[in-house]
Amino acid sequence: IYAQNMLGTVYNHGIGTDPNKVNAYIWWAMANTSSKLKVRDKLDELQEAMTTDELRTAQETAAQCYQSKFKQCQPTLLQTASI
Repeated sequence: IYAQNMLGTVYNHGIGTDPNKVNAYIWWAMANTSSKLKVRDKLDELQEAMTTDELRTAQETAAQCYQSKFKQCQPTLLQTASI
């Protein structure tokens, strides 16, 4: 759970990688559904900075990852360059 939160932070700020709003959203969404960590504010703030397409992709991928218990995540989305 903490790792999911940290991955969201890494992607959001581009720590060791290119910043990627979609990946940040996906991992913060996972942390939000899995714990009592207060990441909802991070998600809300990030949503405001995302395009409609970025948000749709992030929400669809997060739902797919969560429902499949991380077995059906689309690696191409998780490894994309900065959008």
